[in-house]
Amino acid sequence: MDDPGAVFRALGDPTRRRMIEALAGGPIAVGALALRLGVSQPTVSQHLKVLLGAGLAESQREGRQRIWALRREGLWPVSNWVGSLMMGGDLEGEPEAAQAVVSDADRAVAKRIIREILVEEGGSVAADTLELLAGVRLRQDGMEGGFQVAEAVVAEMVAAQGG
Repeated sequence: MDDPGAVFRALGDPTRRRMIEALAGGPIAVGALALRLGVSQPTVSQHLKVLLGAGLAESQREGRQRIWALRREGLWPVSNWVGSLMMGGDLEGEPEAAQAVVSDADRAVAKRIIREILVEEGGSVAADTLELLAGVRLRQDGMEGGFQVAEAVVAEMVAAQGG
């Protein structure tokens, strides 16, 4: 999902927030979701379409039913924004010039944290998720611009691996 605004718009509706909470409990069929929320199946389907478009839900067919699940990674724009607020960050990000310059010391710290995350996660983490996790840890450790440093270092590591 390339439009974080779509995530915030999707979460702006109280019924969709309740659906996200229900989906967080595990995959569920449309009918069961409708019963749990006390709304009609067409209403659930309409809201699921919005959640799907925002990258917050996914589905798969099992027999005659469609089973829906939460796409937790779709919540990263919200987590990133809240994390930035919690850490006192600049919501608009740093100026381009500041983003491009990463000191050797910051790069070394970021690489260490990224390696730790990869070990914790079993070595398989999507680049955007890795950027966010490392950025949060760097900010928690007091590094100004931690998200930008993490983004730059992950990009370098991906480029070095040829992909």
